[in-house]
Amino acid sequence: MKRYTDQRERQMKQWNRSTRGFSLLEAIVAIAVLSIGVLSLARLVPFATRTDYGARTDSTATFIAMRQLEQMLAQPWNVTSFTDAADDASTTATVNMACNCGGGPCTGGNAGAPFVTGAEVINFNAGPVTGYRRLYTINNSAAAGTVKVNQGVYDVRWHITCNEYGVGNAGLWKFTVAAKPIGNVPGMVGLPANVQAVKMK
Repeated sequence: MKRYTDQRERQMKQWNRSTRGFSLLEAIVAIAVLSIGVLSLARLVPFATRTDYGARTDSTATFIAMRQLEQMLAQPWNVTSFTDAADDASTTATVNMACNCGGGPCTGGNAGAPFVTGAEVINFNAGPVTGYRRLYTINNSAAAGTVKVNQGVYDVRWHITCNEYGVGNAGLWKFTVAAKPIGNVPGMVGLPANVQAVKMK
């Protein structure tokens, strides 16, 4: 009987060792490691949100610039200005497409928003040129509780280079259109979206 009891005690000790739980120190270390991991991930969420918001706004600016450029390219060759379609705020704009050549042959000319020095990129630090700039508004959603991520006012400017390759290319004009949101946009570097196209007579 004693032999059976000793054997039973040994089995119970082995079972107790194999089913032993965590000590308080082990639990504290595990919680600390888990907390560091969770806090690291939590810090990435605002960064990812800002980056996503900036990307959407940048895509919208590119879309608006492309829309403006396509409207300009769709005009007949002798059109020097037209009324652009209304935005979300029901505001239209006069789009000036006159260049220094006036549509006739010349050795080259420029009109519209100035470029950044040494680059064919619209300079938004310079003052706007009348007739070569419009503000395009995207209103917030009318649905309750729905917010448009890309809502706001976008500054759209354009530059026209006419016959830049000389009198032999009197029917070759280059359009540069740029757009950027007005104000501080989270996640945005602040660079405008620039698009270019060539129109041939």
